[in-house]
Amino acid sequence: GGDSEEQVTGPDAEKAKAAALEAVGGGSVTEAEYQEAGGSGVYEVEVQRPDGSEVEVHIDGDFQPVGTAPDDDAGGEDEESGEDEGADDDD
Repeated sequence: GGDSEEQVTGPDAEKAKAAALEAVGGGSVTEAEYQEAGGSGVYEVEVQRPDGSEVEVHIDGDFQPVGTAPDDDAGGEDEESGEDEGADDDD
């Protein structure tokens, strides 16, 4: 089966958000998703820090932080397609 990713709500989502905030030392949650991969899943919680930077915290099924990644995609997941690729061909 394919991996699925969906917005999460409810008590488990709240636990994941709380764990993420604790992991980065505060801020506000901007998004929380559950990424199912194989038999286990991970919560991906995006946190905006007080200084304005954003970080994505990965929370496992036991609500323990398992990693963080800088969240630099300001406008969604298509950013990685590299908009300036091929720009040289335009002239």
